[in-house]
Amino acid sequence: MIPTPKIPPSIMKAKPNLLIYLIRHGSTPLNEAGAFRGMSQVSLSEQGEKEAKSLSTFMKKFPLDFLFTSPLPRAKETASIILENQSIDKFEIDERLKSVNYGEWEGQKQSDLQIKFPEQMIQYRKSIETLTFPGGESLVDVQTRLLDFLDEISQKFDQKSIGIVTHQICTRVLLSSILANDLSMYWKLGQNPCCVNIIKCFKDQYVVDLMNYTPYKMN
Repeated sequence: MIPTPKIPPSIMKAKPNLLIYLIRHGSTPLNEAGAFRGMSQVSLSEQGEKEAKSLSTFMKKFPLDFLFTSPLPRAKETASIILENQSIDKFEIDERLKSVNYGEWEGQKQSDLQIKFPEQMIQYRKSIETLTFPGGESLVDVQTRLLDFLDEISQKFDQKSIGIVTHQICTRVLLSSILANDLSMYWKLGQNPCCVNIIKCFKDQYVVDLMNYTPYKMN
């Protein structure tokens, strides 16, 4: 569990042990339709590919030593496009970076779920951190595996730049954990398709240096 950070002034001038580029994958037909993606094997849409190419061009300024990705196609496709402008030629797949399992909500639109699961949809919008998706996971389940991954790379690597391609729910959970150890922050954090968040790791302390930067929106 990541404690609420109390960063001494001296650490702000220190060189981080890790630079982490936390990236949400590009758009897909499902999120363009307002449907829950989760474990869906959906690929990037034409718009998603454009977003990923803009991100890849932006990331050219930031050479990566390693690139990790969720095993789901939309994340792997985004990672492949990022590699087009990097000196490394492959990414590593980690199951812990996959999206949440939405269970019975997989592939369904919010408008339909409002009829089928009215109480859970209220909970989803007002207190998502308390919700276990019917037949699926909770944010705490996602947080547990993501923090396990983060702890592992922070111990394994030193003085490296690490790219992580994952999903909106994962970037929001990780940022909520780092900023305040409070999953109720989830809806307060914007995360556009193909955005990048830059996180500096100083041993056991994390500093969010950039959040929700979205290159295709800047063009």
